[in-house]
Amino acid sequence: MREHGVLDRLLLVYEEGLRRLDSQQDFDPAVLRSAAQLIRRFIGDCHERLEARSLFPRFQQAGTLVDLVNVLL
Repeated sequence: MREHGVLDRLLLVYEEGLRRLDSQQDFDPAVLRSAAQLIRRFIGDCHERLEARSLFPRFQQAGTLVDLVNVLL
């Protein structure tokens, strides 16, 4: 899924921030803040909506993971 690629790239931003913190290098905290905001918007506005519309109904129709789908919905 294209969405997972976006999230993987954003996780690279976090990993680089951790690396710089560990090695006591300078970094701009605004970069981490922007990444966090993008993840929140992306997951909330796009990814979860796609799952609820496309994936969850298939699980419900197949009778698979219905309890989990109900919790996530």
